[in-house]
Amino acid sequence: SALLEAVKREGAGLDRFRVVLRAVRAWARARGVYSHALGYLGGVSWAVMGAWPCMRAPREAAGSDERLLEHFFKTFATWPWPQAAVCLSC
Repeated sequence: SALLEAVKREGAGLDRFRVVLRAVRAWARARGVYSHALGYLGGVSWAVMGAWPCMRAPREAAGSDERLLEHFFKTFATWPWPQAAVCLSC
């Protein structure tokens, strides 16, 4: 997919992206906020949100899965909602 190609080309790498995405999806399911049918974000939305910081993380944040996951949560905890998270290179 275009999203995976963009993460591979510009981001922290596919393996790191997959680890972060699995962790984020597990977090969302554990809190009951993973379901497009219930009005929450679904799989594609979580994937785009996971790709965004993977593609834009500073080098020190992209150095490990843990730091990249921390960067994900810091990014979206301070995100200027309702501004969309868009991957323009996808």
